[in-house]
Amino acid sequence: MRFRIGSRPAAPTEDDGRMTASGEPVSESQAARRASPGSVAARILLHGGFLLIAAGCLAAYEHFKVAGQSGASLGSLVAAAGFGFAPVRDLVRVVFGIERKTLHLVHAPGGRAHVAPPLAGLA
Repeated sequence: MRFRIGSRPAAPTEDDGRMTASGEPVSESQAARRASPGSVAARILLHGGFLLIAAGCLAAYEHFKVAGQSGASLGSLVAAAGFGFAPVRDLVRVVFGIERKTLHLVHAPGGRAHVAPPLAGLA
């Protein structure tokens, strides 16, 4: 019998045919878990704040770009991309039920695709 490090036997559950995105059966606690209205409101406020910060960073990028300060403009652009894509990433996770590793695989190329044109001088 072979054992993997960090693996543990699955607990017996009733199989009702529901599966997670990774193909594992859904437990009753996962199926019954729902976000509270306060949690949803806090998440909306958090992402609204992220979008405001991203807009400020984008304005700083434009300011520093016009002023000829390439280092500061690059830092502002990277910060704007990071804060701007956080709400999109969360929305994709919630809507499609994508797990963390898969979400990072989607998020990384998308973020790079939006940061690369201004860095290359195309925007």
